[in-house]
Amino acid sequence: MKPDLERWGEDLPDVIHGCWQLSAGHGHSWSDAEVDHALDRAADAEVPCVLDMADIYTGVEERVGSWLARRPPGQRRVRIHTKFVPDLGSLGGVDSRWVRASVNRSLRRLGVEHLDLVQFHWWDFDVPGWIEAAATLADLVRVGKLGAVGVTNFDQSRLRQLLDAGVPVVSNQIQWSVLDRRPGRGLADFCLVRGIRLLCYGTLAGGLVSKRWHGVERPPGGNRSVAKYLQVVDEMEDGRPCRACSTCCPRWPPPVISRTRRWPCPTSGINRPSPPSSSD
Repeated sequence: MKPDLERWGEDLPDVIHGCWQLSAGHGHSWSDAEVDHALDRAADAEVPCVLDMADIYTGVEERVGSWLARRPPGQRRVRIHTKFVPDLGSLGGVDSRWVRASVNRSLRRLGVEHLDLVQFHWWDFDVPGWIEAAATLADLVRVGKLGAVGVTNFDQSRLRQLLDAGVPVVSNQIQWSVLDRRPGRGLADFCLVRGIRLLCYGTLAGGLVSKRWHGVERPPGGNRSVAKYLQVVDEMEDGRPCRACSTCCPRWPPPVISRTRRWPCPTSGINRPSPPSSSD
């Protein structure tokens, strides 16, 4: 049956569970028991369970696949969002066969026959082939291997090119928080008009905008997430000493987690791709 892409995402929960932390080399080394416990809790919640991962997150698709295989029959289905991210040095060799092989590898790792969403990332747009790669993903939607095609970290110009080429993009996963407000400079409005859902990551900046780090001069690098978002803080601070929480929201007393997580939500394009009616 042809997927109804115009209605894609209407049943998404407010929070998607990111699985980068399960990757080897991210930071804390997760045992199989810890992985099972965390994923069981996510799956047993009242809201639909959506797991976000990537083919380049070392070992994550395999770990989630092992967990899926151990789940008792009859459990509520878990939605899988993964990513197709060819290595920077390999971009010149990416063709249709490469894309199909990468998707099949993700299917094998996860032990499933269908991926609900594959999000496409291309490291260097000066290297040609990215539109053709996205078009191959769209072909896999038509044959039923994928539910939909999304992108991750695409700017407005490149996203427009994909749409103009006929690639049915349903979502754009981007960083958006009180620290990084770039999507509010036109991208969110563009996605609203074109019916593309924004799946926002980094809304808590890896935990930097939380009570734990309130007033701390410089949080330690910690895992790869903290290191990533410290770079965002450094760019915002322009080399000045970092006070992660008090810098971005000096008038908000801790804890600020609920405020920072919800901060992008009232903005056009978040969770509601259709323009509001006159009665809203």
